[in-house]
Amino acid sequence: MPFRSCVRKLGNRHEGFTLIEFAMVMLISGLIMAALFHVYKIYLTDKYMREIYNKQLTLSSGFSTFYSSSLRYPCPADPTLKITDPDAGLEGIPGPNVDRCQNLLEALPNDGDCTGPGGTGICRVAGTRSVYNATLGSTDFDPVFIGGIPYRSLKAGAEYSGTRDKCYSKADGSEVVCDPLDPTQYNPSEANYDAAARSDSLDPWGFQMTYAVTASQTFAATYDVNYGSISVFTENGDPLVSGTAHFVVVAHGENHRGAYSQQGNISFPCQTGLDETENCDNDSTFVAGLRRMGNTPRYFDDVMIYRAFSINELWKIGGSEADPTIYNAIIGGKVGIGTTTPTVDLEVAGDVLSERLRVQRICSTEGNCFEPEKLGVDGSGITCPQSPGPVQFGATGFAHNIVTGCIPVAAPSGFQGQSCGEDEYIVGFSSAGLICRNLSDLSIDP
Repeated sequence: MPFRSCVRKLGNRHEGFTLIEFAMVMLISGLIMAALFHVYKIYLTDKYMREIYNKQLTLSSGFSTFYSSSLRYPCPADPTLKITDPDAGLEGIPGPNVDRCQNLLEALPNDGDCTGPGGTGICRVAGTRSVYNATLGSTDFDPVFIGGIPYRSLKAGAEYSGTRDKCYSKADGSEVVCDPLDPTQYNPSEANYDAAARSDSLDPWGFQMTYAVTASQTFAATYDVNYGSISVFTENGDPLVSGTAHFVVVAHGENHRGAYSQQGNISFPCQTGLDETENCDNDSTFVAGLRRMGNTPRYFDDVMIYRAFSINELWKIGGSEADPTIYNAIIGGKVGIGTTTPTVDLEVAGDVLSERLRVQRICSTEGNCFEPEKLGVDGSGITCPQSPGPVQFGATGFAHNIVTGCIPVAAPSGFQGQSCGEDEYIVGFSSAGLICRNLSDLSIDP
């Protein structure tokens, strides 16, 4: 029986993704890419923040070096100057004085004044606290200068690339003896150093950082560690430094709001209503906040550093023996003894023991006031018995206009037998004898 070959012929079969499979692959790839992009964005943000912090630390070190050699901080540079301008990065402005900061002070006599075209450049604004200082001779708010980083002035005393054998006057181009601290001259060999110093004053996007400094601290004659006039708050309004910061340096972040470009322009004006607005609105209050993104009023991408020192003296005495005034070194602050919420310059809750008082008046919370010398003597409700002999009486306590206790106060040796008259009371001793006052001089303010 013949056999037949049975062969099944299969058609061509093409393997591949179905539309559903392809969609799944794209979805998974998209999720992976989104995660990688987010990680990369975090990496870039961290990289940029570290770069800014490192630059600001370099600048802070530069300010310290400058202070060590000059006993003051530099005043700001004019941020409206292009990087090619010979005065770019120099503190202050040119003028009749060699001291460029003095030229700046004379050009800006009032708070709110700014240099440059269109009211831009370096600005003088009111500080956040008043100054009591005999040297300054003023109790007005200590002004603050706001401008660019004086990166060329900060390099004073540093190592220079190249030689400094030939320097030229900026005024007339004549050759002069090289002096690294003289801002009126220029050395061509400084070009590379200038470029490196300028890079430290720019954020990662190439915009200038802002520098604000207490004006009195840009002059050696008026520098005082206690007299910063800049306030720094958190984004929630909590004070970090209440009117005592010496200077701040602000990098304006990715949105560049209020930052000057290298060409001296503000391409992205300061935007109102944001947490970071305080860092570009030309006043002496700044914000150091947490990074917050998104289209909300809490947006904050600025990075800043500030310098402030704690007060090393709580009280100070006037500038001369003729001025024995005692004042609180924490200008604008209040001191509480026995209370954490003082409402006046010095508020005492409870008893105070003191061998000496240097105050003009003592007042109760009800507003009753009297002079300290009236304590412990007779008059309008303040009563201690008077003695015709050498022993007088002084008060040990006082409450509600009444002496709560008396003790005998013996006169020093040599005063025995002396006493004040019947209508007088003793207030002290002198080489001439007892010091007495008439009881009619006593009065208590209502």
